[in-house]
Amino acid sequence: MARNAHDRTSGKQRPGRFRRLVGLAGATSLAVMLVLAITPGVAALALDIAQCNGVGNGGGQGLDCRVEVVNDLDITDPMAPIESSTVTVTACLGAANAALAGVCTSTGPITYTQVVRNINQCNFSDNGGGSTVLCTVDVFNFVTGGAATPTAATVNECNNSLTTGDVLICDPYLTDSERATDPATATVVQCNDSVNGGGGVLDCSVAEGSTTNASLVVRVNQCNNSANGGGSLIICRTVIRNAVRAAISDVFVPPAPVTVAATSPQAQTFVPVRPTVTTPARTAPAELAATGSAPSSPLLLIIGGAALLGGLLILSRKITKEI
Repeated sequence: MARNAHDRTSGKQRPGRFRRLVGLAGATSLAVMLVLAITPGVAALALDIAQCNGVGNGGGQGLDCRVEVVNDLDITDPMAPIESSTVTVTACLGAANAALAGVCTSTGPITYTQVVRNINQCNFSDNGGGSTVLCTVDVFNFVTGGAATPTAATVNECNNSLTTGDVLICDPYLTDSERATDPATATVVQCNDSVNGGGGVLDCSVAEGSTTNASLVVRVNQCNNSANGGGSLIICRTVIRNAVRAAISDVFVPPAPVTVAATSPQAQTFVPVRPTVTTPARTAPAELAATGSAPSSPLLLIIGGAALLGGLLILSRKITKEI
């Protein structure tokens, strides 16, 4: 009976325990997602950048969109390349000349663990009348250890655009055959099939000195099929620069050994030298030198003896006379 009661009690408690476990798991998942969402500086894989595409297609709409990319690719070891990118994007959306209205948002710089290779910007956008499309792309590539030398960027631009417009500016100026560069291989595909609503302005350029590098090819697809309403404006700019740096070596290269030329010993002649003998000076015994009573030479002794003898003779004569 006790066992059956325990079983019934356990059965009643299982649903509550299960709900608590589910709630705990849900709270844990939510906490993890929030941490991942708000943690700054977490590197992520870089995707192709797509900005301001298929938007603002009502009349009088405006776009002002900017992309800045710095790629860094180290292929010193081709089997284990190291790559990263830093991306900053700014988008102003709203009425025509949206940037002047100050309705802009900016994100970045954000660091990714891969380089950016494709940028799609301002395509199929602002096709209502009286619209403005202002879009720029700025890319700087650093390649370390690559053997490829940067070459001039190829361009496909301004094809089938502004057929009935007022102002057409495409830079660099290209012939029809140059403009027909295969868009699948061109570095920049820009301002094609755009501003065909009449009374519009198209001003598109790829900056002078823009280059590409076989080790890191970045392609830009920009301002195509856009601003086709009457009286619309497109101004689009792209610049791509490349810098190649020497490979970084981790192998220690010791300095070259220093060779010292051997010199033959010089013959030496032995010349004997006679030793110098110094005779010490003779001095009187210390006690005689101190009193000064010792004769200084034999001559003084003789003179002294003669004087004494003479004195004795004179003294003896005096005595004899007195007697």
